[in-house]
This record gives sequence, structure tokens and C-alpha cells, in this order.
Amino acid sequence: MAEGKLLAGHSVRRLRRQLALTQAAMAEALGVSPSYLNLVERNQRPVSATLILRLAEVYDFDPRKLTAGEPGGGAVA
Repeated sequence: MAEGKLLAGHSVRRLRRQLALTQAAMAEALGVSPSYLNLVERNQRPVSATLILRLAEVYDFDPRKLTAGEPGGGAVA
């Protein structure tokens, strides 16, 4: 069975805006580049397992909320 990719950029962007963070500030806290975070927010890159774990650790974010409000539930075949 092929593993799907999780496109949850809208949720990541919503979290960042709720926290009043810039992409640069959030990227630094998560240990990724601002350009990568920008691609994730625009659903041009899937959310990696590592990024999901960092979101949970750094921002006490419930990963189950990633697909809430995402077109198609966030999953891509």
C-alpha cells in the first residue's frame, strides 16, 4: 500500500498567524528554512513527520488538527 502525502499548509499557516509569528520566526523555532515553510504553507511540499513532531513539541500542537479545514482533508495520493 502506497503511503499518501499530507498537505496541510492551511493549518500550518493558521497556527502561525494565531501565534502572531512571521514565517522566519516559526521556521527558526522549527529548525527549517523560511523558504521550506513557505512551500509547506502553499501546499507545494507535504508536511513531513519531522515537522509534525516539531510543531507538537514547540507549540504544543495536536497533530490531529492538521487536516481540519484542509481541502480534501489534507491527503494526497
